[in-house]
Amino acid sequence: MVLWKASIMKRSDVMEGLHISITYYCMIVRIVRVLSVFLSFFFFSLNVSGQDVPVVKKSTKIEIYKGNSYYIHVVEPKQTLYSIARVYSTPISDLMKVNPGLSAELTPGQIIKIPVEKGEAPELKILSAPDYDTAAFQKHYVAKGETLYRLSRQYGVSIAAIQGANDGLPGGLKAGTFLLIPRKATQPTVVNAPEMKVEVEKPHREKERQTVKVGSVLKEKEDVVSTDTAFIYHRVKRRETLYGISRRYRVSMDRIIEMNPLLKSRKLHRGDRLRIPQTKEVIRQPSPNEKPLSFVAHTVRKGETLWSIAKQYDVDVEDILLLNPQAQKGIKRRRKLKIPVFPKEEEPVAEEVRKEVVEIEAGNTVVKITEELAECVGRAHQEEFRIALLLPFYLEELNLEDYGQSRSRRFLDFYKGIRMATDSLARRGMKIRLDVYDVDDDLQKVEEALNAPGLKQSDLIIGPLFRRVFPRVMNFAHANHIPIVNPFTPQVDFVRDNPEVFKVQVPENIHLKLIAHSIRKHYPESNIILVRERAYQDGERVAAIKEALQGKLKDRVLLPNSYLYNLLVEKSYGDTTIEAGELFDTIYIENRMFKEDFLSDEIMAYTIFPNPIHELVYEDDSLHGLSRYASLARRNIFVSLTDEKSFSMELLSRLNSLKDTFDISVYMLPGALTYALEADFLAGLDVHVSGSGYLDFGTPYMSAFEEAYLNRWGHYPHNQMYACMAYDLGMYFGSALYSFGRDFGHCLPNHPYEGLFFNFFFVGKPGNGYENGYASIYRFYDFHFVPEEKLRYTIGVEP
Repeated sequence: MVLWKASIMKRSDVMEGLHISITYYCMIVRIVRVLSVFLSFFFFSLNVSGQDVPVVKKSTKIEIYKGNSYYIHVVEPKQTLYSIARVYSTPISDLMKVNPGLSAELTPGQIIKIPVEKGEAPELKILSAPDYDTAAFQKHYVAKGETLYRLSRQYGVSIAAIQGANDGLPGGLKAGTFLLIPRKATQPTVVNAPEMKVEVEKPHREKERQTVKVGSVLKEKEDVVSTDTAFIYHRVKRRETLYGISRRYRVSMDRIIEMNPLLKSRKLHRGDRLRIPQTKEVIRQPSPNEKPLSFVAHTVRKGETLWSIAKQYDVDVEDILLLNPQAQKGIKRRRKLKIPVFPKEEEPVAEEVRKEVVEIEAGNTVVKITEELAECVGRAHQEEFRIALLLPFYLEELNLEDYGQSRSRRFLDFYKGIRMATDSLARRGMKIRLDVYDVDDDLQKVEEALNAPGLKQSDLIIGPLFRRVFPRVMNFAHANHIPIVNPFTPQVDFVRDNPEVFKVQVPENIHLKLIAHSIRKHYPESNIILVRERAYQDGERVAAIKEALQGKLKDRVLLPNSYLYNLLVEKSYGDTTIEAGELFDTIYIENRMFKEDFLSDEIMAYTIFPNPIHELVYEDDSLHGLSRYASLARRNIFVSLTDEKSFSMELLSRLNSLKDTFDISVYMLPGALTYALEADFLAGLDVHVSGSGYLDFGTPYMSAFEEAYLNRWGHYPHNQMYACMAYDLGMYFGSALYSFGRDFGHCLPNHPYEGLFFNFFFVGKPGNGYENGYASIYRFYDFHFVPEEKLRYTIGVEP
């Protein structure tokens, strides 16, 4: 029994020792893990900080968030998480706990919340109120939500003057404090700004340099505008923003970035030495005819933001905030806003210039057209003109019993459209003989037509319509010096080394250039997404439009934080998962996280966003890709580069599901004008299509044509597009033949045409044929497409 008890006790001792060993082992593992995390941050800080790490200064700004007090620390360049934690005597683990998503890789300008220990308080400097001249200054009590911009407008003084009278306001405005506001005087008053030496670069004709002081008054003769420009150098201080600097010196941010190219590739850093352009201001007496500022009332609608409202009325967001200070924290639906109305400047009246060279912008070139060319003066030619029309009637298949289903029916509408044009020209006095040939894609039929005795006597050949057989007839026309029109094929090779060819369809590369031109003109700061269906398709289109856009768009975009803050407010109010009146802590915009408190503190600052051109393969990314590349803060321009009906309908359907979340515009290639897409798909997406022609049934010209067609043939056209296309071709080339004779080609730049379907502007290079370069962007508006802009491009065959 004793031995048995002893053995049991020894076994228990062993178990207890094993338990203790396991406990110690787990503790050691935990210690090793903590040390590894600590050392990783430590060595990371040593690697990235270098030898010139700036001293981390403890913030004096404390804010209360959900009942707890936090230091608000703004990360400066080269600061590390380890160095910040050491200064605040706070474990890195605590920092990561109260700052979700915080990592060792810090970004300058990033805000970190640091817990304030109980009983701890920052060192506060108590300054006695300085004496001030009551004749020169007045006191202002800062209310919650007020900004320097608003105060400058309210008292009619510059922001720089207010800052100068209050020691520069390094900590910004604080509610509940007093400011000294310089009184507005009838004569210019010198503000006691901090003394700063500034180098002024004089024009090259002056060799000496001056040293001037900020606050000195430069007087010039009244009503005389000076164009002398100098530069000063500004050293960026802590918490200064590009917006604040631009306001201080009254120079646009774009101008500052232009003079300091480094800012195109990175953010503003403390210590940067900026070159600021300065223009001497003119002291101008107010005009007796100057009208006081007025305003109109605007009711906020669903989905509107301060930014969009400002764009609608062509004013700045700051102008709206000045009249509506309650909008600083966002706007709500049905709220009334006062919108300032500024007096419009009178536009100068352009004098009419006669008998001069007219220059028409044409892509990357300029076409010069003189108003009078001796050989191109239009006059009626009295001889008879023979026009040959080569159309696929498929006469061998013709069966009167099922004529409605035959292939020849739509081309009969084409023939009737040509006949209506020749009838119109005949009524003007033109003598025309129209010879019609049944030519389809059968080469035997082509040879029969070419051997017909009358074809060589033609003054103009229209057709054939098929690409396969056109080269054979084209060579025949070239050998006999007969102008020949290709109505349907966009092939560029047809015009090379053949001055008799006139190609009607605008080449695809011109449509891509026109789309790029429209984007550059109307949406230079928008988010561009190029979409194609499959990775192996449409690569050349992607490359072409990227080349046309590259370097023409801004490589980065500045957005006001007030606009970003309003987005956060709108998303918060529209979310049912949080209580009414609460705001999200963060918002993600273009893959960047913005904190609500940061946007609120920096409400008058701007944020820089990169502006790349995105590529999206729909087969791989689908709806997720459309959402991933879209921006909440900017207009999203989706360019569809796969010109197929099924894909176009799929893409528009998907984008319709996103239109309530994102601001969307769509650009499409010419095929979209012929797809008979649902109006519901197009109405809410701001659809643009590049095309060389479009049928608008709402115009009086179309109504007149339909009535004339009915009177001439006893029915309306079965294929409206073919009938109108043919009428335009007959009218344009027939009138050119009648006005300029058989050698009308070089006169066509003086003979532009806007028809029922086509728009024409033919140009070409010597020795080559002519191409139509008249393309338009059609925008879907009020349930039909309307031409937004029309551009005439020069088309030349590349050597």
